[in-house]
Amino acid sequence: MPARHGLSGALLLALCGVALAQTPQAPSKPGNEGPGPSEAGPGTPVQTPTPNTFTGGVTGREPDAQAAPGSSVPLHPLMPLDADDVALLRRVDREAVAQLDAAQLAEQRALDAQTRSLAVALTAAFARVREGARLIANRRGVSLPDQPDRAAQRSLAALRKSPAGDFDRAYAQQALAGERAALEHLERAARSLEVDREVRTFAAEGVSRLRAPLHLAEQLSSMPQQG
Repeated sequence: MPARHGLSGALLLALCGVALAQTPQAPSKPGNEGPGPSEAGPGTPVQTPTPNTFTGGVTGREPDAQAAPGSSVPLHPLMPLDADDVALLRRVDREAVAQLDAAQLAEQRALDAQTRSLAVALTAAFARVREGARLIANRRGVSLPDQPDRAAQRSLAALRKSPAGDFDRAYAQQALAGERAALEHLERAARSLEVDREVRTFAAEGVSRLRAPLHLAEQLSSMPQQG
């Protein structure tokens, strides 16, 4: 009897061991980590950066500088011109208006073909100078006069009253004086580093345009009167 009880106990222990060995073990999860982005199954929502409604980019970006439509260059307001630059534009514009009026009169009254050629050349040169002055004035908020100063108006009135034989030389002398005055102002501005860069460029271009007809004006201003 004792031997039979010992055999039954050993058999019971062996059966328990087999049962434990066949029980499936749950896989270990170190740190209880969840699935990574590559392990997400179908239907798992994907996290995306939160949009920043101020910059239109993602959170953490610095705000972009305001730029013109279709351009990556930020907008910067133009600096206003100082008093000297404004005075230059107005002075040159007044002189241009005076010379354009006188040239128009010369094209109608001049007897000599060279005088008319001078009037045509000065019309082209001063028209371009005035166009440049007006362009800068519009960009920089400067108002320009629409008529010559009083001295130029008196000179133009005297030119209209000149006799036919005196007109060509009188016009050439008036044109030469106006051209030299405009060149003096433009040359000074073109050399000065204190002048606004845009105005300085305009002045240099004006000098090159007005120098071309200067020699002809000098020749015609000393011509004798026509009887």
